[in-house]
Amino acid sequence: VNEFITSRFEKLFFRILMHQNISAELLTKYILEVKEQAEQFQRLCPLKPPVVIVFIDEANTTSQMGIVKSIFTDHRIHGQYLPDNIFFVAAINPSLINEQSKDKDPQQFNFTGVGDTGYSKAFEVRPNPTSLDECILEFEDLDTKEERCFLKSLIQMKYVGGASGISKESRKILTRLILIGQQCIRDARIFRTHVSIRDIFRVVNLYEYFLKRE
Repeated sequence: VNEFITSRFEKLFFRILMHQNISAELLTKYILEVKEQAEQFQRLCPLKPPVVIVFIDEANTTSQMGIVKSIFTDHRIHGQYLPDNIFFVAAINPSLINEQSKDKDPQQFNFTGVGDTGYSKAFEVRPNPTSLDECILEFEDLDTKEERCFLKSLIQMKYVGGASGISKESRKILTRLILIGQQCIRDARIFRTHVSIRDIFRVVNLYEYFLKRE
């Protein structure tokens, strides 16, 4: 019992970053690695094995949506059942028409002469299989007020006190600059370019990188 209490489980969390060129073989390899880890936990703790969390990011950017559907709705891959102690969660972008492209001729970007409306989507994603619709929870974008509150809390948490603490005025300037940058991206309305929480984290991490090298 003592050994079990003091033991440390490895690889309880996996992240798979999808992209357009990921192959069925590579995606299968990732999932089978998770399967092997979950089965190992079942052998070590048969009564209550630890749950392995798998986060699939940008899940609907891949052409392997059949495998994604099978993982989430059937809990299997290529006919193989996956262990019960694997929990899958994914992040996807909606398949929406970009407002900037509604008035454009779909032929102007297609040099084959074949009609194609794929370019007009706000995000470069694949349609979700219908069976996945019941698994989707929609989250709205942060509005400017929510974004400001989130950013202030993030900077407060990272830079108040401790070795990396910065002055109140510096925190205000950093917050303001990031918010200005976010709004500039919104106003520019660049095709398939969107503001995100991920970008906020990137800027804060970059600031911290240079802060430590002053």
